[in-house]
Parts: sequence; C-alpha cells; structure tokens
Amino acid sequence: MEALTDTHAVVINGARHVDKSTLVQAIVRQTAGAGESHLDQAAVCAAARQDPDGVVHHDGLLLIDAGT
Repeated sequence: MEALTDTHAVVINGARHVDKSTLVQAIVRQTAGAGESHLDQAAVCAAARQDPDGVVHHDGLLLIDAGT
C-alpha cells in the first residue's frame, strides 16, 4: 500500500490463482475516483492497441488488469 502513495506505477505479479486481481480490486473499491481497465475484454484490448495513451489516461488510481 505504501508504494501507491509515492509511485506512478506499481506492478503486482505472481503465480496464477493467488488473488492478485482480488487484492487490487479491493484497493480500487476503497479509493475514491479510482478506475479499472481490463485488457482481457476484447473492446478494451482493441482500444489499447489503437490509443494506448487514451486507455491509461486517468486522474487518480487506475487498475490495469492484463487478465493473463
């Protein structure tokens, strides 16, 4: 949690099925103005390919879930 206060990007990685997404989604729910972008959704993935800057432009906390 401390890294979220002073770092522009934080990567949560680890083995499959260890609740990484669940942890991050809980943080997003507790953070006012936070957003989510799930790259395993076809429309979001296509938008990211067309306009990567547009997909990540967000004031505040933004969860980008690669879904893989």
